[in-house]
Amino acid sequence: MKFKHKTINTQRLKLRRPLLFDAEDLFVCTSNPNVVKYEGWRRHASPFETLNFVNNLMLCYDEGFCYDFIIEEKDSGRAVGVINLHDIDFTKDIGYIGYWLAEDVWGKGYGTEAARAFVEFFFKKAGIKVIYALCHPKNTASYKLLEKIGFLPDGEKEDSYFAEREDDTKTAVLLRYKLTSAEFFSKAGQ
Repeated sequence: MKFKHKTINTQRLKLRRPLLFDAEDLFVCTSNPNVVKYEGWRRHASPFETLNFVNNLMLCYDEGFCYDFIIEEKDSGRAVGVINLHDIDFTKDIGYIGYWLAEDVWGKGYGTEAARAFVEFFFKKAGIKVIYALCHPKNTASYKLLEKIGFLPDGEKEDSYFAEREDDTKTAVLLRYKLTSAEFFSKAGQ
């Protein structure tokens, strides 16, 4: 499924389609060991690696395999992260959310603001009924963000992608969270 709507605006953020020029801003994130600590991919060693990464995000977005949106700070115009819906199954109306942010914007509420708007968009515009999230059990900030916008624990899932990481081979079991559109809108009073 393709969406004509390319931008989601919040008070402080713009969630939009990735563009190649985002690579420079995102390299600050993708090369930071604190940002990638709980991600399923390795830290980027060069700006070229991030450029390839952004190009792949664009292709994935354009083909409809997943929807990776850049999180852009409106005041500065800087790309400060990525939020996505992946592993989408439109026959079951489900998908998985993922996100990461630049370390210098942690604690500003950007993650919550972006995730809330993103989830609402996919529930309203795409007909998604259930969104799941996987979270490393040590990533407290991430699962607190999920809970803040209404996600509930939904068991655990072994993820071989994480199990293959050389620096984290013992932590292959991730926390799984779930949010239905009915739960989201009943809590939001909509």
